[in-house]
Amino acid sequence: MFLKYCEFYPISNYSYIYRYNYPTNNCCSIEKTFSTLRVVKTWFRSTMCENRVNLRRSHSNIEGNEKVDCLPKEAANSTNLEISEKYCTYEDTLRCINTAIEEKWSLKWRRKETKLSEIKRTTDRWKNKSNLNRKEEVILTRLRIGHTRYTLHGYLMSREDQPTCATCGVHLTIKHILVECRQTEAARTKYSIPEFLYQSLGPNESAIKQTLNLIKELEIENLL
Repeated sequence: MFLKYCEFYPISNYSYIYRYNYPTNNCCSIEKTFSTLRVVKTWFRSTMCENRVNLRRSHSNIEGNEKVDCLPKEAANSTNLEISEKYCTYEDTLRCINTAIEEKWSLKWRRKETKLSEIKRTTDRWKNKSNLNRKEEVILTRLRIGHTRYTLHGYLMSREDQPTCATCGVHLTIKHILVECRQTEAARTKYSIPEFLYQSLGPNESAIKQTLNLIKELEIENLL
């Protein structure tokens, strides 16, 4: 059975011949055996390229192989190549589905007029700012969702009237404090607070710092 495959694996053939012509009876013989095998291995590596070239030549002038070799060249040089959607890979199909879902979600989000859409105009993920401490992160999150103790959102549960601003006489909201209120206008000008919530509460680091400074200036950071 071993000799049957020696034709296809020359290195095995040489090892077989050497093994049965030079038996290993002691350590010295074993060492010589490995030395000889290293020589055979070196010779086999040096002739490997030549064998590969001969193997390649043996496949020439075969009708099927020649046709297969020509097809990639024709496809690469063709200007009227039609790509069928039937042959898309699983990864490409999944990527197209995810892209279509994200585009549809983003379009639907932009068309809606909600409190959150005024702050976050896109569906892209915002990166967390690592330079904020725990308290500042809590304040920023509550400003974004608009539910704070200062605006008394408990009225939603108790079914009471929404609280109003004592200066302006309108509903008291985070948007009113950061954008509209006349009482906070001087402080907003001092810290250059943008006129849109998606700018003052967005992912911009400098704008977030200015907004947090405004909250400290108004002394309402412990009421949020």
